[in-house]
Formats: sequence, structure tokens, C-alpha cells
Amino acid sequence: MELNIDTLHKAITFVVLLVSAIFDIRSLKVPNYITIPFIFFSYAFLAMDFTYERVLGVIFSIGIVFSIWVYSLLGKRKIFENIGGADIKIILALGTLGYSYISKIIIISSLLGVTFWLIFIRRGDVRIPLVPFLFLGCTATSIYALLSL
Repeated sequence: MELNIDTLHKAITFVVLLVSAIFDIRSLKVPNYITIPFIFFSYAFLAMDFTYERVLGVIFSIGIVFSIWVYSLLGKRKIFENIGGADIKIILALGTLGYSYISKIIIISSLLGVTFWLIFIRRGDVRIPLVPFLFLGCTATSIYALLSL
């Protein structure tokens, strides 16, 4: 495997998600000094390797965030009180990996998060960190992509 822009982007994403997941597990917060540069780096990588697949990924991630926001406005549950700003920023940055990546990441992380909630939590108003599940979804998606080569 050669080192190119895509490989570098995925490696940096892996490291940032790992560090973010550790912060999220410990304190349910990920500092802006991690998430904001991550967004800038992700969109810089998008500019260097601009493809239709990546643009669709960005549109899809914006659509996910917008859908959550609309549901939060229309529904009785305020989802944005449970999903933190770092989670939103990381989802927006992950969109730059491309549609096939972000869609799988969202599906896998959602299934893992719901499974975790059903098995371990299931009581009242307990906050679950989302970034570790995004990290696991991204890792699983990357491993699957490597094995499919």
C-alpha cells in the first residue's frame, strides 16, 4: 500500500478519532482544539483529492446533521441536548472520506450505540458518548475496505 493523500487522510482520521473517543469516554466532552483543526484538515484533504464520491459524503453528512436538527425541532425530544457539538463536528469531518465510508460509519456506529444502550444502560437519562462508536464504525469500515482489496 502506497502512502498517498487518501491514506494520510485516513491515518490522521484514525488518530484524531482515537484521541477524541478517549476524551469522550472520560468526560463526555471533546475539546475544540481537537475537533476544529480536524474539520479544517479534513476539508483540506477534500480539496487535494476532490472527487464526486467525497462531495456526496459531505452532502450526506450535512444531511444527517440537518435531519437530526429538524427532528429535534419538530419532535418532543431535544436530540441536540444529547448529541454534543463535537459529535456533530466529527460527523461533518468524516463526510470528507466519501459517501461509501460515511454511510457505513453511520450505520455501524448507530447499531453499536443502540446495542450498547440496550445491553448496558436502558435506564433513564444516561448520556452515552457517541465518538467511541464513530471511532469503531470508522475502524470497521477501514478494515473492511483493506480486506476487500
